[in-house]
Amino acid sequence: LASENKLRLHLPDSDYFTWQLNFSRSMRITLLTWMNEVSAEMKFQRSTLHLSISYTDRYFEKADYLIENSEF
Repeated sequence: LASENKLRLHLPDSDYFTWQLNFSRSMRITLLTWMNEVSAEMKFQRSTLHLSISYTDRYFEKADYLIENSEF
């Protein structure tokens, strides 16, 4: 139970798109599709992809700079 609570502390807010104006749902879909393709091509373990998605979500939940479409 303690480990579950500790894990929840590190999960991103599932609704961070309501205040994160610099990273849209469609941008996330594009990024995750690419990450999935790279993961499959490189034959990564599924847990590697899941961790990278978690890190990505946590990062963009906190990011406060403008992402331009050309960067994405």
